[in-house]
Order: sequence, then C-alpha cells, then structure tokens
Amino acid sequence: LIGLENFLGANSKFYQYLQEPLYLRRQKQKQFIPINVMEVWLNEHFHHTLISNDFISQMIYKGKVMYCIDNMFPDIEMKDKFRYTEEQMLWAIENESNIWAYFLDNEILFSSNEQEFRSFLTHAPFAKGMPQEAPARVAYFIGYKIINNLMKNNKMDFETMMNIREARSILRKSNYKPSK
Repeated sequence: LIGLENFLGANSKFYQYLQEPLYLRRQKQKQFIPINVMEVWLNEHFHHTLISNDFISQMIYKGKVMYCIDNMFPDIEMKDKFRYTEEQMLWAIENESNIWAYFLDNEILFSSNEQEFRSFLTHAPFAKGMPQEAPARVAYFIGYKIINNLMKNNKMDFETMMNIREARSILRKSNYKPSK
C-alpha cells in the first residue's frame, strides 16, 4: 500500500497546516512515488545485509539501494532519484571530491557515532558541517558513486552486489577515487 497522503505536493495546504519544513514538503511530490516505493521495497528485502551501523557501512548500503533504483528507473532524472533540486544535484556532482575529503579529513568515514553523520543520511535542510548548498543525504550520492565504480570494475549481478555485507571490502574492490 502507498500512503498517498505523503504525496500531496510541496504546496499542499495540509502540510502547511502541519507546519512541516520546506525541505520535508519538497519530498512529498508525486514524482517521488516510484522512487520511494522502490527504496522501501529494497530496504525490506536487503536490510539484513547491513551488518554494521558505522558510517561507511550505511553509506555503502544506501549506495547499493540508489544503484538499483538508478538501473530500475533509467528514464527518471538523477536529481529526482536522490530527491535533490537541480542546484543540489549540480553541487553534489561538482563537489564530489570535496565531500569525500570532508569525510576523510573529519574522520567520519569509519565513525560509529551517529551524531557525526546523521545529516549525511537523513532528510535535513542541508548536510551539517558542509556549505549550505550541500544537500542532506549526500552520503547516498557518494555511496552510489562507490557502488557504480564497484559494478564497473567487477563482473557481478545485482543480487550478488546487494548481498555483499562487508563495506570496507566493497570500498577496496570499487577502486573509488573521486576526480578533482
């Protein structure tokens, strides 16, 4: 079942009555229905493969989900798959190496302290600690780029990829190095 009350549009008077912030209301548009449904389905069927709560494991897991969504919906724009605005998508693309450097420089990549990385994985006005233009859930984007590299550099199917549990192994096998 799909709760259509969650997709009444960013300008719905009901969301305004509830005083939901704009960044959350933006997520409640009908073009996001297939993406949200697929993300929920993938989480339901593959969440057991997320064996650690550290940042790298969660980021890689979200990257796996986004890689599957990208391949299942080739006609949907990438910005909509990530639930970004056009500006946010461009910022993420242009700043990929800066995002990666931020995770490394601030020792977040292998952190288990959720306070340090929550806004990189959840809906928020922006990614905490980064410029205001940085979209929240930016870890989905970096995770997707890692998985995209993994799939380009290794011959495997979706199910095999989704069932790999060790995030550090995925990172090594991906040979991920963002271009500057």
